[in-house]
Amino acid sequence: MITKSLQFSAITTQFQEGVAEPAVKVLHVVANLDSSFGGPANSVPLLSKHLRDLGVGSQLFSVRRNLPERNEVIERYNLPHETVPAHLFPGIYFSSVMGRQLRLNLPGTILHLHSIWPYPAYATFRTYLQQDFKLLCSLRSNLYGASLKRSKWKKSLAWNLFVRRMLAVSHCLHATEEGEVEAVRSLGFKTPVAMIPNGVDLEAFKAMPWCVDAKQALGLDPTRRYALFLSRVHPRKGLDRLVESFIAVAKEHSEWDLLIVGPHQDESYLRKIKARIDAARLSARVTIKGELVGDDKLRAYASAELFVLPTLFENFGVVIAEAMAAGRAVLTTVHTPWPQIEREHCGWRVELQGGELTSALGQAFSKTTAELDDMGTRGKEVVGPFTWQVQAEKMLAVYQWIQGHREAPDYVAR
Repeated sequence: MITKSLQFSAITTQFQEGVAEPAVKVLHVVANLDSSFGGPANSVPLLSKHLRDLGVGSQLFSVRRNLPERNEVIERYNLPHETVPAHLFPGIYFSSVMGRQLRLNLPGTILHLHSIWPYPAYATFRTYLQQDFKLLCSLRSNLYGASLKRSKWKKSLAWNLFVRRMLAVSHCLHATEEGEVEAVRSLGFKTPVAMIPNGVDLEAFKAMPWCVDAKQALGLDPTRRYALFLSRVHPRKGLDRLVESFIAVAKEHSEWDLLIVGPHQDESYLRKIKARIDAARLSARVTIKGELVGDDKLRAYASAELFVLPTLFENFGVVIAEAMAAGRAVLTTVHTPWPQIEREHCGWRVELQGGELTSALGQAFSKTTAELDDMGTRGKEVVGPFTWQVQAEKMLAVYQWIQGHREAPDYVAR
């Protein structure tokens, strides 16, 4: 369970009484860090961990909506993490004590915001305006056109209330791919943008279990071939599209099954998925596991020959990178920043219209295990440079620049 590892008063004491005060102190503010929250619940703690390895005073701060909340990365590395309770309006992660807790942090600390729409962003921006902090905002795909159209009236309200001004006056914005930089400029912002991809925890994939052992541990049929969907069960991630494509090709490729792994918050969406599978009489060939973490997550990757994510958009797509690190062929969409998948023949990138997903799924199912393994081997080479150590070093350079200790890195667009 996520607990209050350190109060901010304790953090302040730690910085003041330690052998050497960190030259850079960063507070990572995220709406929520329960593992069901999605990508940031994995990538932000890993960034914090590797920043700490570089000597940065890096802390995590989030709002908790439920108890218990779990985060395998925070627990594994015992990362300092402060949480405050949500109340009154939990849907926007409102917490009346958040501003006070933020202000207990040391002057000069960098506030690194990873959620730009909900209440924690507003509280962070208010704190930045009131005290001597630096502000860096990670965009996390939130400025893509498709993202801005979701919950449009709520985002319009937040945009006019504080988000537009916050992005305009931040010391720097953080993008993970060129499309995010273009989105920033298309909205008229002149704020500097650091282009730093997420990292991949490559070490975790060096001890992949054997395929048969992994299947047996997860209760899967060791004689079947599996296509894996591993992500949040959310309309944006395209599970409904994958199910329709699987239904279309299932009869022709009777040796293949579908494995669905990931947390969900929308019960009605999951019910629709299950109802569609039942109506197609394919429930025996579709396994839904819910969220898996740690060794069980590795077993899910090891059990599959193909990874599929028919997403509407991704600013990085951590699970795509993880699938390649696991040596799996990948089928995803052109709305992800991974052109290497096609260029290096690691899998397929398709449009979501015109039946391309169904066609590509049929092509993948027609491949032999050896052919898919060859694709996966090439994918491991593609993702090799995306280590968290490299990305943390890049982020540290941005922090140092924000504080005036060095020139802007060449990956900061100004």
